[in-house]
Amino acid sequence: ALDPTRTVRGLGTMLFNAHLRPGTTELWIPHTEALNAEVVGEGTFIGGQSVRNRLAVVDLSGATPTRWHDLDALAPSPDVRCAQPTGLAFDSAHNRVFVCGYGSDLVAVLGLQAGGTLVWQGSLRMPPKQTYPRGSGPRAALYDPGDELLWVYNKNDASVTKIDAAGLPHAPNFHANAPIHGPIGFEARSTEERLG
Repeated sequence: ALDPTRTVRGLGTMLFNAHLRPGTTELWIPHTEALNAEVVGEGTFIGGQSVRNRLAVVDLSGATPTRWHDLDALAPSPDVRCAQPTGLAFDSAHNRVFVCGYGSDLVAVLGLQAGGTLVWQGSLRMPPKQTYPRGSGPRAALYDPGDELLWVYNKNDASVTKIDAAGLPHAPNFHANAPIHGPIGFEARSTEERLG
């Protein structure tokens, strides 16, 4: 049965996933929040933006209130925003979180600071396998702490990208290309057929 005292509301409009941060009671939820208003048409959107791309952090122990991180506000410029965050992976040894931006074809690299704040360290552009239809669609990530490798599943390309996390740039707000990905198995349909 649903326990209303343990239910958390108002986390976001479209919740894409849920990830438990290792060694904590924090549940991280990548999502979008619709910018709905009473105005109909383009006047509804603030500066042409129809959603906010965010992370909700819920403390499952109930000791701290829910926090929200606005990924759009963290990004150093609009061209590297982490749009439609769908998945993430934690690098506990280096206090980082990698966030998949399905809608922007990049992985944001965020630093975890004391007190729960996040800082934008950089982003990795996920190159698509073709120019049309555009988009690799990074959907999920897995971090291997032993080999310091980040594995990213690209849904649109049906591929996986292996990234050497130890070799990431150290410059603030870096924007680098990820390595070329490898296909997952055999796909009989063309990308155009699969994506409609």
